[in-house]
Amino acid sequence: MEIVTKIAPLALALIMLGLGLGLSVKDFTRVIRNPKDFLIGITCQLILLPIVAYILVLILRLPIEIALGLMIIAAAPGGVTSNVLTKFADGDVALSISLTAVGSLISIISVPFIVFTSAGMPPAYLYKHHSGEVDEILIPGLPLGSMKKADFDLHSFNLDSNDALVLISDGLPECLNHEGEMLDYEPVKDCIATNGDKSAQGIIDSLINLGEEWMSGLMNDDDITLVVIKKK
Repeated sequence: MEIVTKIAPLALALIMLGLGLGLSVKDFTRVIRNPKDFLIGITCQLILLPIVAYILVLILRLPIEIALGLMIIAAAPGGVTSNVLTKFADGDVALSISLTAVGSLISIISVPFIVFTSAGMPPAYLYKHHSGEVDEILIPGLPLGSMKKADFDLHSFNLDSNDALVLISDGLPECLNHEGEMLDYEPVKDCIATNGDKSAQGIIDSLINLGEEWMSGLMNDDDITLVVIKKK
């Protein structure tokens, strides 16, 4: 762990120092006088990259924890490695460092925003009776456990006989046991797959039992809201 906490930050600082010594004030004034490249770079980094990541999440139907991680990485600014690679490629190091500096400052707002908005949007679960499978459906602004007057999207789904649409707030998958461990989303999905043939109330009871067994008498700090739509 000392390598990560002590040696690595020192090595990164030395690398940045070495890159900085090879630059002059003229390099940065050139970036200021010709801001086109900088504006294109910062726009791609802060706007285009998260949009591409979100599209991948929707296309690949990634699990919620992987989707959240991908969104955080997409929102994170470039670091020392990008500056070093720019140097090796004989690129514009001053521009690269400028993008890293400004992106790091903006990330104080952008990264928490991504985490906050994603954390409140668990997937909807679509149980298919014919196959017994459960599909995760990411819905931006899921209207459960949201803030007052929050925006949410409208979606339509085809339900066959005995199919079920399950909506949950994040209070269930994020409930903690005595060891401080989260229940997580995969056990919730497995519970729906196992009990999907039950009635709507039966699915709800199964999910409540799952949470109670996990918490073993502990009080949950967050709300647990469950909505199940079952087609006869």
